Amino acid sequence: NGFQVSPDGRYVAWIKGTADKEKNARVSNLMLVSPAEKLEVALTRGTDTVSNPKWSPDSRLIAFLSARPAPDAKPAASGEGPKPQIWLINPFGGEPWAATALARGVTNYEWAGNDAIVFSAQEDPTHYENDLKEKKDTSIVVEDEANEPPVRLFRLSVKTKKIARLTDNSDRI
Repeated sequence: NGFQVSPDGRYVAWIKGTADKEKNARVSNLMLVSPAEKLEVALTRGTDTVSNPKWSPDSRLIAFLSARPAPDAKPAASGEGPKPQIWLINPFGGEPWAATALARGVTNYEWAGNDAIVFSAQEDPTHYENDLKEKKDTSIVVEDEANEPPVRLFRLSVKTKKIARLTDNSDRI
């Protein structure tokens, strides 16, 4: 989903994709449009792709997913690059800021009021995984469901950035 009208109906947030010849990849940025004012503004710039913009219910913030590196991000699982995190931006001024910094990133999310976001994510690396890493065990087990970290639901407080786990399931949501 790369297009969403603000709850107050005054603005549209959408994703503008372009080709980056240097990276040989597609890059996307968050745009804001005010149809009444005939105004279009780029809210993000650069080569870090963004996706899935969603307005807060009060139309004051836009949340989006991006794998752009955050200053306080945990190292990605298995040495991979940054994973998608929830970012927030005030569409009327200011820089975006990372609301999450999870090792495995965020899978999906929805606003749950003006100050909360509920999201799904795979748990951080387990003791089992860290033990294998310490032993430098690089074998890959296919269909290892018993040791695969579960995907659970979490609640993020936008004001405090505190995350609370909502589910205790042992498998994927």
